Parts: sequence; structure tokens; C-alpha cells
Amino acid sequence: MLFSSQMISPEIYDVRVSNGRTTKFLAEVKRWLKKSGIKQTDLAEILGVSPQLITDWFKGRKFPVAEETLHLQELMRNPAKSQKRDSLNRL
Repeated sequence: MLFSSQMISPEIYDVRVSNGRTTKFLAEVKRWLKKSGIKQTDLAEILGVSPQLITDWFKGRKFPVAEETLHLQELMRNPAKSQKRDSLNRL
């Protein structure tokens, strides 16, 4: 068995485990959403996740995986580019 009692627990490998940096990043995302006037439901659509997942992030129940975090960073740096890419993905 890969995760025996003598080995590292599987929780360490859960990419949704938060740390202080993730919490701070999500606070930045929340401020950016408010400043830019983007709704959480719109963000969910852009990222391809459920609106409930976005709510769970901000309430600290779940945390974004690496791909979601990278997409958020890209969106915050250049909203027009990310939205253009999202529109192309829908074609």
C-alpha cells in the first residue's frame, strides 16, 4: 500500500491544502473582483468551475489547484487577454 502508517499521509499530496500564501492570494483576488466589477459567477464561467467552488474558496472550505491559480494570476495581470482566450476556447 502506497500510504501505509509508516509513510507520509496522503493529505500532504492534496493540492487543495491551503497555506498562508494561498489565503492572502485569495484575499487579493476578492479585492480585484470588487475593484474590477467582475461577479463571482462570471469568474467561475471564465475559469470553467462552478460558482459554488468560487464561494468555497473565499470561505476557506476549498482552495484552488495549481491550474486555477495560474489562470487567476493571468486574468488579474491581463483581463482582456484571458477573456479573449476564454472566448476562443468556447468555439
